[in-house]
Amino acid sequence: IRRHSRIKAFGAEIYRICKEERIPIVVSSDAHFHQLVGKAPIAEQLLNELNFPQELIANLDAARIMAHAEQKHGSLFTEND
Repeated sequence: IRRHSRIKAFGAEIYRICKEERIPIVVSSDAHFHQLVGKAPIAEQLLNELNFPQELIANLDAARIMAHAEQKHGSLFTEND
C-alpha cells in the first residue's frame, strides 16, 4: 500500500505540472491481459480529481490522436490504417 500511495502521489504531481504548463499527455493501461486494455482507473481517478483538461489528453479518442500525429509528424492516418 505504501508503494502504491507513492506512485499515485508521483503521478498526481506529473499531471499537475502538465496541467499547469499545458503539456498534452497520453493515458495508457499498460495491460498484460486483453480484458484490461484501455482500462486505467488510477489515472482516470487522478485526472478527475485534478480537473485535468480533456483537451490535453492526446489519446482521448482516435480522431484526436490521429490529428495530433499529423500535426507533429506530418503523417496522415485514417481509421482504416
